Amino acid sequence: MQDKIVGGLLKLPPDDRDFKVGSIMTLPKLEELPKEFKLKTLGIKNQYQSDYCSAFSTTLVSEAQEGVELSPEWHFAVSKMLSGDVQGWGQDLRTACEVSVKHGDLLQKDAPYTLKDKSDMVLRDIKNWPNLFHLAIGQKKKSYIKVKGPYDDFDDIRATLFKLQTPIMIGLTWSWGMNHYELKGITDDGFGHAITVIGWNDKGLILQNSGGIRVGLNGEHVIGREEINHFVSQYGAFTFLDLSPEEVKELMKRGIILEQLSLMNKALILLSILIKKLHENTKKTLGFIGELVEGVFNKRN
Repeated sequence: MQDKIVGGLLKLPPDDRDFKVGSIMTLPKLEELPKEFKLKTLGIKNQYQSDYCSAFSTTLVSEAQEGVELSPEWHFAVSKMLSGDVQGWGQDLRTACEVSVKHGDLLQKDAPYTLKDKSDMVLRDIKNWPNLFHLAIGQKKKSYIKVKGPYDDFDDIRATLFKLQTPIMIGLTWSWGMNHYELKGITDDGFGHAITVIGWNDKGLILQNSGGIRVGLNGEHVIGREEINHFVSQYGAFTFLDLSPEEVKELMKRGIILEQLSLMNKALILLSILIKKLHENTKKTLGFIGELVEGVFNKRN
């Protein structure tokens, strides 16, 4: 198989329920950011001629956070299970993130197949995999968050990247040649492609692709502000957060930002969540008992 970029990213459906970076943390001031910055990853992968880019980008972020290699092929199959369109082209970033939060990710060493030995048409259907969900639970992420803060998308991404020290998955409409290092110009005449931001330099944001090491410069590209602001508005930008959705909601409800999350505050938030769950379970139990008593009463009469 030759190195080739064929994309596979759908535009992001709007959803006001997305957690946003700017709502729960204070991002660094732009003057505090270094001139150049780059995170290390576990290496360049190749999606070959598949539409699995969303899974490759999402698992790359998780790999960098956890320090273990994951299976993008299994991830993509689960994402198609969630969206219910196994044969449909591509996936959006939100659904790709939901795989890691709801089901976790399969370690690469536990994956029986890769795109090297099975076709993308076979691997996209979870029915063609053995049941491996129990092995993926250990790699579950707590939540995902949309990179949206006080700046434009370009600087929101830089500030979040530096603040959290984690890669960020984004999308763009790919219209360049596979050997292009600098991705210049805006056009919507192309195909959606998920790619991962790992840093920046004087030319723009540094992107790690999933088309093998012969794409761009050793598998990487750079892209400027104008291009990023245009494409991120269509495809989104996300990363994973080590807080549960319930914890994030409590933070937002109480107006607490991440920097103010002391051990005492976290304990109070967890206690509040526990009390709510106990209340919900009590209501369900009482409702069940009520139905049971009513059923007995009706039988006797």
